[in-house]
Amino acid sequence: MKSSADSKISAEYGQTPKYACYLLLAVTALLRNHQWLAAGAAASVMTYSRVAAIHLIVLFATNDRLNEPSSKARCEPVVLPGTDTTFLACAGIYDPDLGVIFDVINNSLLGALPIAAWSTTFRSSNRKPILIMWMLLLAISHIFYNVTRTDVNRHFQIYPTNQVEKLPLN
Repeated sequence: MKSSADSKISAEYGQTPKYACYLLLAVTALLRNHQWLAAGAAASVMTYSRVAAIHLIVLFATNDRLNEPSSKARCEPVVLPGTDTTFLACAGIYDPDLGVIFDVINNSLLGALPIAAWSTTFRSSNRKPILIMWMLLLAISHIFYNVTRTDVNRHFQIYPTNQVEKLPLN
């Protein structure tokens, strides 16, 4: 059985692609003299953040929290082999990419305003709908993140079921 603790962040959301996206976001907003370079940087940033936004919407769709009753937890007891220790394993709880995807979407959404204001790439009227649709997709996926990220009706037990979990400051 694979737990969320075993899962690592996907390679496409690693340090290098994420920081390259942020650098290209700044290049898109600030580079004015070389419009072809700014357009290439904008295409790269918009593609990367669009894929992240669609990935977040897919994570929301597969999570299915809106159709799930709050009393129904998809958890089952699991006995560790060779011991009598039992813990609860819950399905579909957490995807480690979720936080990183939010970082990409949030920073792209924050960078969209300077791009709209300062970038010469999007000044012409035939390019503005591209920027508006990109910002709309980022805003919608930002809302999906807020619905997907937490489930207040569940408590995820870290300790085995035969022990009491100590709360902080107790």
